[in-house]
Amino acid sequence: MSDLETNAKSVLDAARELAGDLCKLGKSWMRYGLAVGESSMQASAHTLDEVAAALRKVGQRLRADG
Repeated sequence: MSDLETNAKSVLDAARELAGDLCKLGKSWMRYGLAVGESSMQASAHTLDEVAAALRKVGQRLRADG
């Protein structure tokens, strides 16, 4: 194998390894983003449940005082 072929193979192997590493990194960021998004949605849902309960209480008091 000539030096040119050896260098080309070395560059190709390095590019494949880099692409694999970037895919792993992308998957890690995706998992992180999904976990953060899920946590945020759960927190928002909990907050909205509390707001709905408070509004129900206000509505009941308004109807009772009505």
